[in-house]
Amino acid sequence: MKQPEQDRRKLLADWLSKAGTDFEVAVYLVGEGAIFPSAIAFHCH
Repeated sequence: MKQPEQDRRKLLADWLSKAGTDFEVAVYLVGEGAIFPSAIAFHCH
C-alpha cells in the first residue's frame, strides 16, 4: 500500500473515532433533556 493511502486510512479512522464520540455526547445530552439544540446538533454533524 502506498504511503498516501495509509495516511488517508489513518485520517479516516481518527475522524470516525471522533465522530463516534461526538455522537455519544449528543445522545447523552438529548437523554438528559438538555436545552442546547445548537450544541447537540453541532455534535451530530
